[in-house]
Amino acid sequence: MSWRDLVREELKTMEPYRVNASDARIRLDANESPLELPAAVRADLARVAAEAHLNRYPDILAGELRAQVAADLGVRADQILFGNGSDEIIALLCATFARPRKNQRKAAVCYPTPSFVIYELVE
Repeated sequence: MSWRDLVREELKTMEPYRVNASDARIRLDANESPLELPAAVRADLARVAAEAHLNRYPDILAGELRAQVAADLGVRADQILFGNGSDEIIALLCATFARPRKNQRKAAVCYPTPSFVIYELVE
């Protein structure tokens, strides 16, 4: 038996996500910036990364970061959500709020196109 035999049937027919090659200077669809980070910012990032305890999982709720951002924005910390990229946040929102409605077999999510491919994967 191969691991491929264990894959869910509805996933076997899906096309893999591919990033299209582009010569565009600005690729907003990939959340890229054409601007390099300033040298001082890169140096700060290197220093912080060197001091980070990478052998431990970070605070999953990002408590310190949420408190700081909430204070900067003048909102409560429980009004802030952080994730590991847009895909994770979209998946969390869909898992939290999307559910089959009356007489529906599966949940439906309304989203704009073109958009993040994760919508198709989690709906």
